[in-house]
Amino acid sequence: ARTDENNDRTLKELATPNVVYQPWSIQYPQQEPAQTYELKFGLIHLLPKFHGLAGEDPHKHLKEFHVVCSTMRS
Repeated sequence: ARTDENNDRTLKELATPNVVYQPWSIQYPQQEPAQTYELKFGLIHLLPKFHGLAGEDPHKHLKEFHVVCSTMRS
């Protein structure tokens, strides 16, 4: 029955992303209770900038942000 439902949908409907299912949603890593992060003022310029422009990928930005922040663990 599922293939019949897909056959009745228009190309636009098939191409529209499903907002309920987000495979790239933010997932917070499990941290040990004593594990902390310290954002040092001198290193803040290393953080990637995100301006929300059409050519920017928010998922790539978050991955790069996580990489930089993971080097700042104290």
